Amino acid sequence: MDSRVNKVKEGELDGVILSAAGLLRLGLENEITEYFDPKVFIPAPGQGAIAVECREEDESLRLKLRRIHHDESGQATQAERTFLKALGGNCTLPLGAWCEIEQFQMRLHAYLSDQDGQLVMMDRAIAPIGYGEQLGEQLGERFMNYGARGILKRLEK
Repeated sequence: MDSRVNKVKEGELDGVILSAAGLLRLGLENEITEYFDPKVFIPAPGQGAIAVECREEDESLRLKLRRIHHDESGQATQAERTFLKALGGNCTLPLGAWCEIEQFQMRLHAYLSDQDGQLVMMDRAIAPIGYGEQLGEQLGERFMNYGARGILKRLEK
């Protein structure tokens, strides 16, 4: 992050988008000039989520890890990743998905564009807490019905 911030200071770049959490962690909070609203500048699915893996058969460790699991974050991440999967996406697809949970509802905001940003789709869907997978599938299906296939085909070229 230091090198990217320095490139802006030295005029090599006009600006750079970096993780605010990363800048804060490094003590570079004075370098933050703007925070993006995730409803407008939708991040990549699972952005900011922390995952811990363990062996499936290690029940003792799985019980310990359950104590640090944040259920709402897990549900939100599941909705975001399910949306990505519904579009057949990978980490190179110009796609965003961000799920917020408020007042017992999950709101999934999503974005898809072609490489040059000429074709853009944005939408959102709402479901009760606990229906993250269905929410991601529903919004993914809606995107496909409204033209995502065309964008995805342009991206394959």
